[in-house]
Amino acid sequence: MKLFQSQLFNQPKPFFLLFSIEFWERFGYAGLQGILAVYMVKMLKMSETDAITLFSSFTALVYALVSVGGWLGDHILGNKRMIALGAFVLAIGYGVISFSNRVELLYIGMATLAIGSGLFKSNTSATLGSLYQKDDSRLEGAYTLFYMSINIGSFFSLLITPYIASNYGWNKAFLVCFIGLLITLINYFVYQKLLDGYGSAPDSQPLNKKYAFLSGIGIVSIIAIVTWLLHHQDIARIILAIISVLVVTAYFKIMSKQNIVNKKKMLLALILMLQAIVFFVLYNQMFTSLTFFAVHNVQKQLFGINIHAEQFTALNPFWIMILSPFLAVFLQNMVKNFQ
Repeated sequence: MKLFQSQLFNQPKPFFLLFSIEFWERFGYAGLQGILAVYMVKMLKMSETDAITLFSSFTALVYALVSVGGWLGDHILGNKRMIALGAFVLAIGYGVISFSNRVELLYIGMATLAIGSGLFKSNTSATLGSLYQKDDSRLEGAYTLFYMSINIGSFFSLLITPYIASNYGWNKAFLVCFIGLLITLINYFVYQKLLDGYGSAPDSQPLNKKYAFLSGIGIVSIIAIVTWLLHHQDIARIILAIISVLVVTAYFKIMSKQNIVNKKKMLLALILMLQAIVFFVLYNQMFTSLTFFAVHNVQKQLFGINIHAEQFTALNPFWIMILSPFLAVFLQNMVKNFQ
């Protein structure tokens, strides 16, 4: 137990910068997730069905664009630059949504957030992995704490933003999300020297201005395309289905060229990915169908304290924070027994 605790908390200084960056980025994103569908219905007068469909399309595009950010981070601009760029694009997206009193502005803001999340999402964890050697015993503890930063940020945001939306206005609640990304950017630029020597190969090279310019044009173009897709969700679903088929086909093609050991590993990875798809489909019901269920069917008072329907989503990160340490200790013991 003591060994586990030392591995958990004895982390290098750059880790705590990444912990803070991830905390504030999740603070912003979770706050948006928690109130967005209800905002569409109450303020933009969408039906609940249309709000759920739009939110689902947005979420699918966020995950589809993660591969773009990962590729740019690993091969073109570098993981660390993508963290800063992703946070900057996200901040713009939250700013646009803060003033989205029309559906057209909401679509632009959501498209900007989709590409911003795609740029940011995989590059923090990739940079985190670069802090450690493969045999470093602290790595498991680092990812445990890193995942905790996601849930701590989400928990506080999911409590705060619904309260602010109800008492001070929706635009103020979205501005809170914007502030989270502003803090992310400030953290990064003030303490970025802590990350010197880490990241992907392009991080150690001078910024290629040509690639940076082309990436900028590409980002603006993708925002325009995603905005159009959100306006035409039937087409978006067809495109996402085609992309899914192509990705799976490419995966099996790569797997067919591997030796038997790697084939088994890739098959196991595929099974885990399929499980993750099922999990996240169910997980995202919290912010749509379950939230609307709470709006219509749940008693929203506890010991005389009013609870907003959107705040029930904070129960998810709350229980993860409470139970994760016990699960971590349990798994440590299971690993020892297995060995």
